[in-house]
Amino acid sequence: MKKILVTTDFSDKSIAAIEYACNLAKVFNTDLELFNSFVTVPSIGIDGGPGVMNETVLEAGINLNREKLDDLIKGLDESLKKGLTISTHVANGDPVLSIRKYVKENNHDLIVMGSQGESRFEEIIFGSTTVDVMKTATCPVLAIPPDAKYRGISKMVYATDLEEKDVEVIKHLCDLASEFDSEVVVFHAFGEDNMTAQEDADRFNEMLQESVSYEKLKKESITYGNSHDAILEVIKKDLANLIVMREKKRGIFSRLFHPDMVKRINFHTTIPLLTYNDNSL
Repeated sequence: MKKILVTTDFSDKSIAAIEYACNLAKVFNTDLELFNSFVTVPSIGIDGGPGVMNETVLEAGINLNREKLDDLIKGLDESLKKGLTISTHVANGDPVLSIRKYVKENNHDLIVMGSQGESRFEEIIFGSTTVDVMKTATCPVLAIPPDAKYRGISKMVYATDLEEKDVEVIKHLCDLASEFDSEVVVFHAFGEDNMTAQEDADRFNEMLQESVSYEKLKKESITYGNSHDAILEVIKKDLANLIVMREKKRGIFSRLFHPDMVKRINFHTTIPLLTYNDNSL
């Protein structure tokens, strides 16, 4: 890992993400870049229609946010930023599109983002911008809850749907885990009515053994009546301090974002979530 991008909107919720990213940058001995994107509303035209962007206003906005980023870095604990090279970048435009474009152009290896609370369930846990970036980013995205504190990463839990793409994620994850000497728990939750559960698990394990060699890789299969309960059971039982999922339209990741999970997920809000999608593999 060579380049980490951490996004901020200057809210208190983003501070945890910046501090967590600083600790990761030290582990990987990598560069850290703070990124901010803001939207400037064009002036109104003479006829009442949309006007043109005022370049002076745009430049003033960029300079102001650069100063804010510099002040943010100055405000970090000296022990946290000691030995780090921290750069900044300010973009104008939609945050999701700006992040995606900048990461693709600059080949970042990881995006670190803060969580925030809004109205929909996805937004309650991660924030709409974070969720949208998770779905489209060209590198993994790490979502950091506001109360999360970096205490090392000793155990990662990955929820798999037993697909070939999952093997790619697990291989990347084991490379990551080796930097922390951490355990990787790979689990799949089977429905009680799944008649081919064991066959599917055996086939997936064969693929895994052929492609991944990591002595701290552990595999689990559990039967559930409710997939949400299964996910939380494994997280709690294995004392995970990093949850890992592959984002896709259907599967464990999409089932997690369900209103029934709101109350049950509350006591896990300090656990960061690392996500992959097909673009980031």
